[in-house]
Amino acid sequence: MDEKMSQAVLDKGQNLISVLNIISSEDYSVSDDTILDKLFVNLEKSAAIKDVLDLLYPEIVNWLQETLYGWSSGERKLFHGVKTFIFRFIGYICSTVKGHKILQEKNIPSLAFELVKKENAEPSLVVAFIDSLRMLLKHHDGYIWVTNTKIWRYAVTSYYESKSIYIKRASLTFTSSYLTSSSAYGTSSVNIFTFICEPLIENNILIVKDIYEDVLTSTSNEEKTILFDNTVDFKNSGFKCASYLCEVFEDLSKVNASLPTNLFLVYQTKNGVEESVILSDVLSHSSIYQRPESEIFSLLLIIIELNNGLLKKEVEPYHCGLVKAYSQVVSLIKYYAAQFNFKAINNICVYALRWRAKLLKIHKHDHDMCSFCDSFKESIMYFVTACFHLHICCFGNSYCFWKIDADTNFHDKLQQLMGMDLLRAYSRECCCVKNANHYLSVQYIQSAVLGLRRCLPYLRRRYVSLLVRDVVHTLLAAFTYYGNNRPESYITSLLVYLLHLAGDIIEWNAEFTIVDTTENRDLYVLVLKILNPSVKNERITITALQVLNKIVKTHLLSGVLFADDNDEYLIPYAKDLSNRTKQLDSVNWEIRDTTLEVYQNVIELGQMTAPFVRTLFDDSLLKQILNMASNDESSYVRASALNFYSSAVRTTLLDHTIPPTVLCDLALHIVLSDRMPLVRQAACNLISALYVTNVQKPLCEENRMYEVMLAAIMNDLNWEVKNAALNFWQCTIDKHLMEENVPIISSILQCSKIEQRKDVTVQIIRVFKKLSEIGCLKAIWRGVTDISDITVCNTAENIIEYLEKIDKQWNISCDFNLCDLKEPGQDSSSPMHFSVQQFAVLFFEDKKWKETLESRRQWIKSCDNLSSILSDIMSAANNKTGDHDHNAVDCY
Repeated sequence: MDEKMSQAVLDKGQNLISVLNIISSEDYSVSDDTILDKLFVNLEKSAAIKDVLDLLYPEIVNWLQETLYGWSSGERKLFHGVKTFIFRFIGYICSTVKGHKILQEKNIPSLAFELVKKENAEPSLVVAFIDSLRMLLKHHDGYIWVTNTKIWRYAVTSYYESKSIYIKRASLTFTSSYLTSSSAYGTSSVNIFTFICEPLIENNILIVKDIYEDVLTSTSNEEKTILFDNTVDFKNSGFKCASYLCEVFEDLSKVNASLPTNLFLVYQTKNGVEESVILSDVLSHSSIYQRPESEIFSLLLIIIELNNGLLKKEVEPYHCGLVKAYSQVVSLIKYYAAQFNFKAINNICVYALRWRAKLLKIHKHDHDMCSFCDSFKESIMYFVTACFHLHICCFGNSYCFWKIDADTNFHDKLQQLMGMDLLRAYSRECCCVKNANHYLSVQYIQSAVLGLRRCLPYLRRRYVSLLVRDVVHTLLAAFTYYGNNRPESYITSLLVYLLHLAGDIIEWNAEFTIVDTTENRDLYVLVLKILNPSVKNERITITALQVLNKIVKTHLLSGVLFADDNDEYLIPYAKDLSNRTKQLDSVNWEIRDTTLEVYQNVIELGQMTAPFVRTLFDDSLLKQILNMASNDESSYVRASALNFYSSAVRTTLLDHTIPPTVLCDLALHIVLSDRMPLVRQAACNLISALYVTNVQKPLCEENRMYEVMLAAIMNDLNWEVKNAALNFWQCTIDKHLMEENVPIISSILQCSKIEQRKDVTVQIIRVFKKLSEIGCLKAIWRGVTDISDITVCNTAENIIEYLEKIDKQWNISCDFNLCDLKEPGQDSSSPMHFSVQQFAVLFFEDKKWKETLESRRQWIKSCDNLSSILSDIMSAANNKTGDHDHNAVDCY
């Protein structure tokens, strides 16, 4: 580091000390503490401060001592945000070995702990202190101090004692970091889990051990027959413990950190023998089997069993270590099935699949080829879809499972999984047999729908494909009931959830399936039926349109590609769709907007089959969409109508109804007059599409299109509109290069012949002169010098670099003197004119524009760095003249 740089860094360090003294003064206040958060974030990122930290330690220690003692004694009143900053700052200093040692010698961390333990401490202070403890874990000395002082217990118990979600989140983050550090430093975490799991240990269902190989190898894969003979008496602490552990494991899994190997579901019999816990036995011997908290406890047990099963796989690599874990999950499902708790069944299935996938990733195991694992996932699917089959008769006796599916493979599989006695019990509770609670049956089906949506990512493709039939069958039953009865809100919710599930399955299958199926066709027909105008519920209509859009984008298009006769295949689809145009007349803008999105995807099929387009898009429909583009009250609908025509102009099949000239005039008018940027941007995109598609056809009066698009660059205040206009000018450049037969840019193509170079040079100069006349060069100049938005400058810069590549390819800069010289500020024959030679000098040779643009980028980065914040705080403190000046740094 040179002397000048060293002095600059030292100045920054002294500025930091000055700011620390300013914010700890009693008269310091700001309207909110955002600037203090910014100060700390940039302090952490600053490498310069770290370089001079050794020189600043004496002043920092003195400042902390004076501030903390004054705060503790009540002699110094600090702004609340400053208190939070102090705790975080202590953590920052202690995150290095030397900083921790220096502060520990002055007992500063302990003093901070005494301050935060005071009654009624603000949640933000507790969060800041717990975060400072987490920063201590960055080095071994800090970890040892946290462990020896047992201060980590405060961070853990804060979760139980506080109602603040922020404190709970900070506690979970600290504990997961503490466990990760324990593993990294090779120390035992037995004491941690013994403290956390105390309620579970007291109930004799869990032990904490350091050595786990004996437990793993001595336990058979087969389920134990010895019953759990304890009476489990859970209190709130037991539920909180289970919830805490589950969330800690979730945190660890997010960073692919190994879960602890200390927890085992083992209980001691009266003879002192340790036996494996059967999860269903634990629930049946407890007082929580009918409480929602039992699911949280079940999740914890599942995670522990799955994790230990994968550890067993490492000990015995030739066996599927998850066999016992799977049997435990099935025992839990059967337990809840006996309680008729279908919501719990669905949740347990999701927990098991989700955590199996997480733990396989953490342990780096591949169980996809294991037949037992495959069978387990199949069983999970049967358990979840059982809710469809067992409760669908609530929509009518004709759907009854016991009448339709009694002799099917599904019935046999369900009997194998649940047992004949349980199925008979279900048959006695059937809606056809007794007057069951209709609302409850629908809720069971809805919970299965939610469960399936969460299970999809973890199921095999063939299982997901099989679900389409069940979903369509249930959706048809629910919709028929909806149409024949007074629609209840819970029926409406179920229809919406079923449609969302159908859409998810369509998207999931689209990644692997490229051929249309009968099930997809049935779903398509059913969705169109749901879109009947008689259905007045907007949620159902919008969701059905979204599903229809997914069908069109995936399976309908694949059907076109692989059908022997595309026209014959698509005509029925087109006729069905043509009967649903009344959705464009809906009073709800979301319905109109989503309908236009469907048509925009459908119109792309017209590039492959003309009869399809003619059948669906008649003259009245196209004119209606055109009218919506300019007159609809919703800006989203106007933009979607323009986007529809951006796709439509790529096929000439519609020109006889809506000529391109009409579309161009409308789009140009919208660019200049519409008040919403979203619509003006869509209009710019439509103009670009028209310009590219109709290469040889005049679209409007001479130069009018260029004038409007130049005006969009010069006068519009929205950066997205300007970018869309610049995209038009890029298309203009490409079009003129193509018309002059200029070879494409290539590193291989070389101008080996002088005659060839001369010909190409003349052609390129002709293109540049044309670009100069129509305003393209001026548009690029205004774009790259735009003072309002750097994004516009970046887009214009890309165009300049594109032109510069052409210059380098053919070395034409020296030939630009053949063009007429017109300075950008001088009068010219047209306000759109920009001198070619001046353009070449400014952008290909001088490059000052690039330096200016780069300086703007650097300024944007520097306006939010540490130096800027320190300077602003000091400046606000020096210029303070009244109480109102506490708002001086509100820009942060």
